[in-house]
Amino acid sequence: MLHLLVSKIENRHSSSTRYKFETESSYEEKLRTVSTWWNEPRFQLAMAVKKPSELNKFLNYSLSEEMTELLLEAKKKGMPFLPLPIIYLCLIQPARVITTKR
Repeated sequence: MLHLLVSKIENRHSSSTRYKFETESSYEEKLRTVSTWWNEPRFQLAMAVKKPSELNKFLNYSLSEEMTELLLEAKKKGMPFLPLPIIYLCLIQPARVITTKR
């Protein structure tokens, strides 16, 4: 998960964020920095998963195709995708979704 967070921080476009790396930081330094930030509630909120595709990525693409489609369809219909603090991703065990199509 730390590797994904390093990547997410590196790819952020906002320069006004408090969570950014020093220009010359090594990858190991970035991992240590993210480890330090991990226990900060503000970091958890800043890095919260905000999209179904991001959720699937942080869960190592373990969501079923059916679950992914359901989440994307719900988003298209305007249902909000509630931000999920990254600390909770450690608790999630993707389950199979059972649906009946009518």
